[in-house]
Amino acid sequence: METNSILLPEIWLLILLYLKPNDLRSLALVDKRFLRLAQPSLFSVLDVSPFLRTYNEHPIRRPQEYLTRFIQRLEYYKKPHIVHAVQHCWISPYTRAGFPQRDEQDDLDPGLVIDAVLDALTVFPNLKALSWHCIDLTPRWWSVIARLRVKRLWINSSSFVGFEEEEGEPERLRYVERVDLDQWPWEGNITNQVSIHESNSAGVDFEVLSRIIRPDVVQTITVPRMNTAARLFELLASHASVQPDAFRYTPAALEQSGTQLRTLKIPYSVIRDDNLVSALTACAGLQTLCIFPPTSDERFKVRKVDSDIARLLPNLRTYEGPYHLLPFFAKRRAGVVETLSLWGLDDRPAFADPDAVADALTSLSPSAYGRRGLKELRLLVTRISQELLDMLSQFQELEKLEIHSQDSPTTNREFKLFLSHPIRNKAPILNLYALLLRTEFPKTLKYITLHTRLSSTPSSSRHTPPPQPPVKDGEGSSSQTKDSITIPSSQERAAAEFTEGLAKLCPNLHRVEVNYGIYWTGMCTAVWGRIRENDNYQTQRGWKMLKKKRCGHDLKEKRRDNSSQDAWDPANGNRDAQQESQRPESARTPSSASFADSDTVATSDESDNDLDINRPVAPRKIKEGYSSKSSSKEYILSTVVSSVHPLPLGKLTFTEHRRTILLQDEAPGVALGGLGGGWTPFVPSNGGNGSGQGRDQEGSGFLGLDWTSGIWTRVRRFIGLN
Repeated sequence: METNSILLPEIWLLILLYLKPNDLRSLALVDKRFLRLAQPSLFSVLDVSPFLRTYNEHPIRRPQEYLTRFIQRLEYYKKPHIVHAVQHCWISPYTRAGFPQRDEQDDLDPGLVIDAVLDALTVFPNLKALSWHCIDLTPRWWSVIARLRVKRLWINSSSFVGFEEEEGEPERLRYVERVDLDQWPWEGNITNQVSIHESNSAGVDFEVLSRIIRPDVVQTITVPRMNTAARLFELLASHASVQPDAFRYTPAALEQSGTQLRTLKIPYSVIRDDNLVSALTACAGLQTLCIFPPTSDERFKVRKVDSDIARLLPNLRTYEGPYHLLPFFAKRRAGVVETLSLWGLDDRPAFADPDAVADALTSLSPSAYGRRGLKELRLLVTRISQELLDMLSQFQELEKLEIHSQDSPTTNREFKLFLSHPIRNKAPILNLYALLLRTEFPKTLKYITLHTRLSSTPSSSRHTPPPQPPVKDGEGSSSQTKDSITIPSSQERAAAEFTEGLAKLCPNLHRVEVNYGIYWTGMCTAVWGRIRENDNYQTQRGWKMLKKKRCGHDLKEKRRDNSSQDAWDPANGNRDAQQESQRPESARTPSSASFADSDTVATSDESDNDLDINRPVAPRKIKEGYSSKSSSKEYILSTVVSSVHPLPLGKLTFTEHRRTILLQDEAPGVALGGLGGGWTPFVPSNGGNGSGQGRDQEGSGFLGLDWTSGIWTRVRRFIGLN
């Protein structure tokens, strides 16, 4: 039977939506058919910078030739196969692709460029978004914008000019559903920050706000600037049909509020604004409230709100903000909070104390409103504590958990997590693994994401015992090692044991992501995805065991022998290391460094033994699932090494981001980055190749015997003392 593998163009158009611009450019070069499919997607944004913004009020003008070239480019956007693909017009002094150099002959009038682009906007039928930054609105320009059917408007530091001579008031926008105010753009995206280039400007004034925001149409508003947010509250308060004191949660009150606003994102500094309560009265249908963390140090400016403010938001489903305001917004009369994202002012810039967060989460109960309905939880804490993890087990319907842990020396705390557990691993990340495996997470948990600055230090042994799930009563010690995973690198093996153990404890778990390390010394990312259910794994393994027994194999004796050889004995922890050193070099298990050099990855065959994880995993070359690349920029050498490991319940992708700082006139192998955590390669001073000498116990790099003297010699030479 012949099959046709050619996809229809409609299917390719759906695939193109998920490709990055670089991939789209490569696809457009394949042939004419792909060119016609992929080329329109490359012109979805019409970006133009009539001038460039500086730190003062004087803009940097463009050369005269810029207008000619822009008009030529604009004609290409109007071609029949391109015109329908344009969805966003970007008119901003912040360029989306770099900052061009300034020339003395730059004297182009920005108004000419703006006139040209506005005259062409009515040609694009699918235009949905408009970005307008740092440009005052004239009557001619505003008349064109008011006719556009854009649904998203991003406007910064703008006001009306020249309307004094016009009859009547400026027309209001009728189709805008999302408004982003005074957002600092970075590579064309909002950052929830205020641009330092606009620090001297006043932001979007009240007259412009009153013309672009219609409470009965706008659904989402984001504003990180304090004075603009104050004007916004004044505008929303003017649309409140009832007074805050007389407001009661009834369907009639929601209908009388006269607003369709569902998402509001405001800065923390305006919490005590006089018009906040009145503005929330006009937003009774609000479902998402986001409070941006302060940009400056406001740890001693803990702001409080009215205790009755929760009754003004009866439909709130998502809250993002400081944990000390959670009790005010979590008390609901109808519905429950489904998503929480909490930060605090206990440590810079916006990290919270875990014990205080646990107390704030306790306020969601006694009626168990929040605990029963909470689906997603994101925390920004200084460290991960036992009390915080115990509190998470009380949320019965939690599906997604994300924790960002600072673990910074500014907290003046050590990593003390094991006061109640007899665990003393030298590597902090292994301690975190062990603590998480001893936590009773909800059975409904599907996604776990951890970001921490803890590291796996070179002092931890290659045969450090990986964390194991807790042993139930009545099970022997052999149950801890019967499912041990044989992976050469200790970091990858620990991540595999942790993710697989967590998957056994949480049957509905779909994905686990762990990011640890520090940027300058190296970061590791372990991503685990489920490919097999717990019940299916046990059933398949049982049938395979039964099949082997019928063939006459003594499986118990084989397993007992394997467990006695592979198990880690606390009383004789270095026995395996001694045996490994006595074996021939060809018979030793390759290290993670040799894996990266040979482009191999630990994997298993698709046979009856693929579920026997006691069997040593042999490396083999693969074409997919592995990527290794290295890049260098000035004095920073960056290397990314990734490997994929098929496991009994899922697939683990382990990625190491190694960054090395090079000094002046220094070879790439000699670097200052060795002070950070053992990522730096070692170049022997005696002229040898360095193989087998000075290798750290984890196998992730080399450490020289006299590295301290060499480092200080290079530092003294760098600062001019030698």
